[in-house]
Amino acid sequence: MERLSWTEVRAMMAHGQRRGDNKHKFIPIEHLCGDAQRRLVELQLDDFDQLFRFRLGNMERLWGVVEGGVFYPVWWDPQHKVCPSADR
Repeated sequence: MERLSWTEVRAMMAHGQRRGDNKHKFIPIEHLCGDAQRRLVELQLDDFDQLFRFRLGNMERLWGVVEGGVFYPVWWDPQHKVCPSADR
């Protein structure tokens, strides 16, 4: 992915084009679970309005912040618990 532009990364679709959901995207902080929001305060990252989420498998997610076009990982979410989808 390091060879792709941010436009290309954000254009990638989950499950092909059928589902219509971006595979990797920005998620507003208020959509995160309470534990994740509290952890952002502890890490002094609560001044961000959103985090970027890479979907790396069925459940696996990599969360971080983007500044100046650079992704900085914050945490690994192997169980998809930071921001569980509404259908779970």
